[in-house]
Amino acid sequence: MRVRLSSLHALVAASAALIVAASVHAAPVSAFGGFDHSSGAFGQRTDGWIAGASLSAAAADVAVAGVRYDDTLIGRGTSLTGVAGVAVAPTAQLRVAATRFIGDDAFRGWRTRVGPRFSLPTGQSLWLTWVHYQDNTSVHSNGAGAEATTPLVAGLTGRANASYATAPQGPAAIQGAVGLGWRVIPHAELSGEVGLSRNGASVTQPFPGGGILGPLIGGGGGSSTTTENKVATTVLLGVRVFVP
Repeated sequence: MRVRLSSLHALVAASAALIVAASVHAAPVSAFGGFDHSSGAFGQRTDGWIAGASLSAAAADVAVAGVRYDDTLIGRGTSLTGVAGVAVAPTAQLRVAATRFIGDDAFRGWRTRVGPRFSLPTGQSLWLTWVHYQDNTSVHSNGAGAEATTPLVAGLTGRANASYATAPQGPAAIQGAVGLGWRVIPHAELSGEVGLSRNGASVTQPFPGGGILGPLIGGGGGSSTTTENKVATTVLLGVRVFVP
């Protein structure tokens, strides 16, 4: 199951990560929507429609998002994510995010992420997280992740992420990816990411964007249920529209 959920995981990440753009780059109250496509190991493909809203202030921000996903291996379902960030220093926040996964059939799962997010006045950011995942198929995992962003030129942001996870069901999983976010116009962004994943899963694989929500689509991450050490390429593509 962990193998089957890695691509879905990535898409959840997609919606989560770009939500930070809604709260950081837009008005204090902002709505957003979009579409993501992810492909990963074992021919898995996931598509997701995302909608949400965020509220930001000087010392804190909150956001919620819902995703309707369709995955080639796990099927269709919906994920709901909420996050809250509170300033603990002039350049640091403590962020807590939780996602609930509800499949159209029997699948149910949840994931939590918690950790500090550091930011600089020049636009760079780094989010370090501890992640726990569990679902009703007896799959569970714990891991750590990091995602960083940096402005490159006007309208273009560079992104990178990495994660490591262990689980009783199989060997440890490692993933890393790099990507770009392009503000085509002030209220629209295109994103792309390419990476490598060992054992076909990623417990924290964030979509490019350093998002405040974390992964939005998908269930388990971590390691596969087999002892195979397979390395696969991952790809994520997304588009977001922000209002205002």
